[in-house]
Amino acid sequence: MEKRDPDEDEKQYIAPYSKEELDFINNYVDVAGNQNPSMGRRIIRQRRKDAEVPIKDQFREVLDREPTQAELDYLRRFLQIEDMDPYEIGQYLKGLPEHQLSALNTDTEAYEKKLTEGDLATVQRGADIAGAQAQ
Repeated sequence: MEKRDPDEDEKQYIAPYSKEELDFINNYVDVAGNQNPSMGRRIIRQRRKDAEVPIKDQFREVLDREPTQAELDYLRRFLQIEDMDPYEIGQYLKGLPEHQLSALNTDTEAYEKKLTEGDLATVQRGADIAGAQAQ
């Protein structure tokens, strides 16, 4: 039989759980007072989906791209344990070389344009002065 990667629906069943998630799943008690790990897993899956939205938004805003699954998994844990909020994730992304290089290129182009405009203005003033003195 040929090996294949799991699709998105299958990944939710084999995705590794953190220690905190496993504790939650194994100790989840439903409204009736019964231990219900199945419901605990559903809640964890929903929390993961909910945590992905602000991460994806920050990636689009800061890096202008979608995050990889590995990036989502990594940053989602920080949101889930409330160690970071979406703003802090954006700040983290702004510190990455990918964003820094993009910002540097943008800033460099703007600075170069400003210098060129200044040079043209200086040359024009010099021509005006030279023309006035020649008369």
